[in-house]
Amino acid sequence: MWKKLAIVLLVLLLLAGGVVTYLWLQVTALPDWYTELAQEDAPAAVEDASGKLQWQPTEGKAGRRSCATSTARPLARRRRSKR
Repeated sequence: MWKKLAIVLLVLLLLAGGVVTYLWLQVTALPDWYTELAQEDAPAAVEDASGKLQWQPTEGKAGRRSCATSTARPLARRRRSKR
C-alpha cells in the first residue's frame, strides 16, 4: 500500500512540476512584436581592413532616436515638509 501511495505522489509531483514549468515559460516569454522589433534594429557587423569587427547601424536606421530619449522630460521631485 505504501508503495502505491509513493508512486501516486511521485506522479502528482512530476505533473505539478510540469505545470509550473509550462506556466513559467508562458509568463516569461517575450511577445512576438518585441522579438521582431529587436531583429529590425539589430546593428550589422562589418569587418574593417585589419579584420576587426566594426558595428554599424543597418540601412535606414542611422540617426534614429528612441522614444525614451527624444521626448522624455525629467520628473520634478517635490517634497512636502512634515509640519
